Amino acid sequence: MGSSQEVRVEQITLAETYPARRAVLYPNGPDAKIHVPSDEEGTHFGAWIQRRDGDRPASEKEIVVTISLFREPLPHHLTPPFSSYNPVQTLRFRKFACLKQHQGHGFGAKVLQHVFDFARLDPELGPGSVVWCDARRSTQEWYLRRGMRTIGEGFLKGDIEYIVMGIQL
Repeated sequence: MGSSQEVRVEQITLAETYPARRAVLYPNGPDAKIHVPSDEEGTHFGAWIQRRDGDRPASEKEIVVTISLFREPLPHHLTPPFSSYNPVQTLRFRKFACLKQHQGHGFGAKVLQHVFDFARLDPELGPGSVVWCDARRSTQEWYLRRGMRTIGEGFLKGDIEYIVMGIQL
């Protein structure tokens, strides 16, 4: 991230998540794969690069990271200590996508931290809640570096291997 720009994270519409989801997660897949059944009930965040000398006009704003949040329970088969833990509230994130040319600059980490902060401040979640995801196995180390833990076994969705990751706030 250059000295003349920073990343800005805000709530966005579902439709604004689609370009990043398509480009990063399913570049050659059918459009149906960019959707999840509960998309309409989710809370969606996006990040874009903001110049320090002021906002870009909305028409020029390119969302470079997106993430979608859902109030979903933890999966049933988890590893200890999560296997015996039954928090009152959980928040699952899905379809976390950072455009390839913006990866490695801390933008995705800032968005993930925004999600953790959002959950901590939400009166229905708060401290003690768990934020979790099905992470692609290839990203497991990235999540571990950000405080998440492996809380479930690996599994396949199509030909992509996933692992359940989580963090207790």
